[in-house]
Amino acid sequence: MKKKKIIIICVISLICLFILFFIISFAKDKSNSKAAMKVINSDYTVFIKDLEDFETKRDHIYDDIFGSGYAEKFKKNYKSYFDFFDLYGDNVSTMIKDSKNLTKYCRGIYYTDKDVNSKCQLFTRNYELMVNYYVLDVKRFNVLVKEYNKYLNDENVKGDKLSYYKAKYKYIDFDEDGKEDGKE
Repeated sequence: MKKKKIIIICVISLICLFILFFIISFAKDKSNSKAAMKVINSDYTVFIKDLEDFETKRDHIYDDIFGSGYAEKFKKNYKSYFDFFDLYGDNVSTMIKDSKNLTKYCRGIYYTDKDVNSKCQLFTRNYELMVNYYVLDVKRFNVLVKEYNKYLNDENVKGDKLSYYKAKYKYIDFDEDGKEDGKE
């Protein structure tokens, strides 16, 4: 009879401990989730600024570099174009650095706040696009370099060939959907 009471007390104690552990774990998860949502809201604002800077630089590339037209103009401005691509790559590096928390908290996690979920979805899509657009634009710049170098050969024009620009990043599939959005 005594053994039975001890076993019952042990079983009840284990059940109580399990329930207590579950309640503490749930409260901790809720607290962590609230903290994560606060960080997402804060860091998303910084990400939007980085995105705007990126779009401004990309507009300049398409308006002033890719639209430069003639080979001589391209050659004359090549150094400034090359330097601008350094700034463009730095912008992507800044965005990646500024987005570490968003990368951590937005990947495959859903929150109770619709606004936070929306920010995470937009972040995930735009993060992938920014990196992939950068890589694509470097490739397009290198096509212009290749065309200029070909022009020198084809027309027997004297001059130094231009160097290709090396991208700091490669295409990514950040949202892991099997596609590299922005690649083309």
